[in-house]
Amino acid sequence: MRIIRALFFIVYALFFNLFIGLPLLIICFLLQREEPLYRVYRSFLKISFLIFSVSVETKGLENIPPPPVILAPNHASYLDGPALLAGFPCKMRAMIKKSVFRIPILGQVLLFGKFIKVERGNVKRASEALKRAEKLLKDGENLLIFPEGTRTRDGRLGRFREGVCRLSMNTGVSIVPVIVEGSYKLMSRKDFIPKSGRVLIFFLPPVYPSEFESSKDMCDVLRTEIESELRI
Repeated sequence: MRIIRALFFIVYALFFNLFIGLPLLIICFLLQREEPLYRVYRSFLKISFLIFSVSVETKGLENIPPPPVILAPNHASYLDGPALLAGFPCKMRAMIKKSVFRIPILGQVLLFGKFIKVERGNVKRASEALKRAEKLLKDGENLLIFPEGTRTRDGRLGRFREGVCRLSMNTGVSIVPVIVEGSYKLMSRKDFIPKSGRVLIFFLPPVYPSEFESSKDMCDVLRTEIESELRI
């Protein structure tokens, strides 16, 4: 059944991107309007989860302050980013690894939507990405960043990188710790096709940069907040 769903998804994704995504991207580019593109691709993600019988449930939305805000979730699966984009009620940008931008059409959609390309291991590119992230936050945009930088290998929470907290302290924008549960069981690093099931997204109360003296202290508290509530 999972293989049948995967084949159906491939056909659906190809049809959607070629006959809906590409024409809409051209129109939005000519009009310099990204909102229709964001809404349509958000719907695409929701339908994709339906195809794989994966439900996305959100809790704690009342903890999210007015924009801009930085969303900082644990990273357990390829499902995390799409689930957050589908489940978060407001528009957001995200920092995404470089390889995703190589996907035809989707890569151009992400670039037009001001999603930020992250090139791991390249200090100069990483610095440029953080500067673009600062600009987005100063423009009032919400931003999704995975503090671990990569997916967990064993289900446990990994080490947090300080970049997200430096970004918060430089801009004065609060960080909302986010718990993503269930995604590791549905699609770990070893899986190419997600299992059926539920992904729960829980938004915790925000962490404010003004309460800390250093990005390291803030990063330690952020990780503790997530680890104390996380049940992979």
